[in-house]
Amino acid sequence: MIQVLQHNFLEIGMMLRLVLCVLKHLVGCIATENLGEIQQEIEFPEVKVDFQETFLGHTSPISRSRFSASGNNIASASLDGTVRIWTYDSSTPSSRNATIYCGAEIMSLDWECKSDRLLLIGTADSGIKAWNVDAKRVVCDLSTTPEFPSILDLKCSPVEPIFVSAAASKRNVDQIGFASLTVWNMKTWKAMSFLWVKIHRQSHLFVSITMARF
Repeated sequence: MIQVLQHNFLEIGMMLRLVLCVLKHLVGCIATENLGEIQQEIEFPEVKVDFQETFLGHTSPISRSRFSASGNNIASASLDGTVRIWTYDSSTPSSRNATIYCGAEIMSLDWECKSDRLLLIGTADSGIKAWNVDAKRVVCDLSTTPEFPSILDLKCSPVEPIFVSAAASKRNVDQIGFASLTVWNMKTWKAMSFLWVKIHRQSHLFVSITMARF
């Protein structure tokens, strides 16, 4: 009886070892297939980028560019103080294409978000111009205070007819300078509020902020 049991246990052990070998083989095959799938997913095809359009016309280096909200037009600014409006898609009418002479270095550009008709241009001589692309003319020429001549940035609100301008003053040795944020109403073209920041460098650095509302 004991010999029979020993024989049976040996057969069971051999069967278990065989099953384990089969399972190891199956697991190995599955892992190899998954690894192959992972490698296939990681391998990205080569992407070739073709130029859709090349624009020529600026006579100085281009300092900044912006797409309009609809994506139909591009505004680009050059160091010679000119802004050009382009239409890159041949299916889009090129009636908005224009060259705008600002007479000063262009510091910032932004398109109105909703109507897609107005382009705001900030210059280094305290100027903010609003260019109507359909009328092809400047519909408003704003001037900030002489203390903040450089219009470093312009941003239109995505929900309201307002925009904010960020300006900086000229710097000197003893004083880092001043900065300002102004919120403008695009219906009246008047300033709504003004944030003034003064930064001094003395024994330590400190910032004072004054908020004024018009």
